[in-house]
Amino acid sequence: MVESMLTAPKWATRAPTLPRKSSKLRQPTPKTLSLHKYFNAGGVTKVNYNKRSVVISSLFALSLFLSPLKAYVSEPFLGDSGYFDAGLPTSSTPTWASAVVADLKQQASADNSNATYHMTTSTVDASVCSFALVARAPGALFYPPDFGPQVLRDLCATTTMTTAPTARAWTMQLVSVPMAVSVAWAQPTGPNTTAISFIHALPVYSSSWVFAKLLWRVLLSVYIGWLLWRQYYRHITHLVENLDLYPLSDRSKTVERYEVLIGDPTSMIISNPIVCIGFCLDILASADVSLHATVRVLYATDARSFLCGAYYLGRHVWFSYAALLVLNRLLRRKRMIHWCVAQSTTVLTVAITVLLSAAANGCLRWYPLVGMSNSIMCALSTAAADGSYYTIEVAPALFLTYLMLALVPVVLGRRAPEPRPDPPELLIYHKSISSVLSASRQRPVQLGVVARAPSDRKSPATPVPALAPTDDNSFAKFDFNDWKRRLCLYLCRPHKPTDADFCSGASMYRLFATDPSHQSLATINGRGTDCYVYSYIAAGQLADVTRVSLVSHIGLQQHQGSTASVQPKANRDAPQRPNVQRFAVGKVLLRLTGDSDELANALLIHGARNSPWIE
Repeated sequence: MVESMLTAPKWATRAPTLPRKSSKLRQPTPKTLSLHKYFNAGGVTKVNYNKRSVVISSLFALSLFLSPLKAYVSEPFLGDSGYFDAGLPTSSTPTWASAVVADLKQQASADNSNATYHMTTSTVDASVCSFALVARAPGALFYPPDFGPQVLRDLCATTTMTTAPTARAWTMQLVSVPMAVSVAWAQPTGPNTTAISFIHALPVYSSSWVFAKLLWRVLLSVYIGWLLWRQYYRHITHLVENLDLYPLSDRSKTVERYEVLIGDPTSMIISNPIVCIGFCLDILASADVSLHATVRVLYATDARSFLCGAYYLGRHVWFSYAALLVLNRLLRRKRMIHWCVAQSTTVLTVAITVLLSAAANGCLRWYPLVGMSNSIMCALSTAAADGSYYTIEVAPALFLTYLMLALVPVVLGRRAPEPRPDPPELLIYHKSISSVLSASRQRPVQLGVVARAPSDRKSPATPVPALAPTDDNSFAKFDFNDWKRRLCLYLCRPHKPTDADFCSGASMYRLFATDPSHQSLATINGRGTDCYVYSYIAAGQLADVTRVSLVSHIGLQQHQGSTASVQPKANRDAPQRPNVQRFAVGKVLLRLTGDSDELANALLIHGARNSPWIE
């Protein structure tokens, strides 16, 4: 009885024996073998990942996953790591300032290894008295309004000065919340020379606030990890399974093996509005550490102090990313998407980091810029009754800084104006898109979308011919990427000679070059997410290198069902549904009419099994 229950029924077929796993080739899984039987797709084509691309893509993914926690490279983690209470000072007399100076001298170490304070001392040669001497003083950007003239008076004083050295302590706050305690003093050291010391110390916060920020960053990391799988790496596995089942294109009839070069998901995570909002809130909640990093960059004492501060200030690029997302929504609503050029996230990150670190360090050595910045910093300062103590409100300075970060990508992404006027607006039909353009070689393109139909069990049909095939493969080449992606591709390519003659695909970018309004996100460059599929025929000979892109880069969601009652006229030459979804990836078929015609046509055909990729 038991044996009869365990015996397989007569109609059951024995599972095929899997070949031995190879270190180089990805063998078919039981899932793909069952799909082969269901779709009747013929023999199995071997597919493998490019190992170097897997390693590089994994490093980028790990960097994105840990990016919320990178703040602890230069941010104090423990709540009791600071030296001074946030409510200081408790007195507004010069005696108190001297006491704080003495206390700071005892607590501060020479190498500034603690992230809660920064101390620097500089000797100023005052042989020629001028206002430019103040710009050389450490901490001059943050001096209270009356302290700069006092320092200048001490610098220009004679060597017989017997008065006590000038010392001043003040607090900086953001909306009445203390952010830092600063102390500066001047001490004559010789003929025409004065040593000026400046200390910037963070306040002590409660452990609950420190762990609340830690919890926020951990949740943000978990969300980024979920997005990496949900929006990118899940589609990578779908691409590999489809290549097991279907030919890549009509050029892949004799292909025996595929090799997939995985892309970089950075731009996909950056373009997520929830991630941008999460990082912006984190930076706002850590404004005290941002101010402290600014001090370490502007008045660096060693390379470590400068690099840690510059690395932390680089996180402020998220305000630029958020500005690009808002700009994309505004331009799409105003139908002015042709106004901008997609920005490279790598170039923008480097530009913002250099702007907030090296460029600021160099520019603030010029006295007029120091005076202007100090006026903005002290715009809302309040003084004690005797003028010996100041409280500086830094909200105006932070607001202008964040505004500058938002305007930088807008200015860099401005497209040069075209001389000709905009063409007339065209109607939008069911599941089609048209737009207004102003570029000289661009024109409105009506994009038809073939609906996703359930797969049938018929044998593969005749491939769909292109509406107007083009020999232009410039969009598929490695050079059509930013410098970071090009470097990764040249490191990962399996063949040392150039692959430019073999590149194909990138039909989506030909559509964008003709009509950029079809981009779902036109302000951020998302080309780094593309994958390259190497196709090999017999004897390991390279036959083709195909660039495949995610179909989510095409803006279709806002148009689906918008005018469902309006149906386009039937086209006798339109491909039938059985001719669709027989390839592993989809394709955009573009027909460019003559120069006298105002409208070009395009057709988006989805790949097999609702593939999220198009070549």
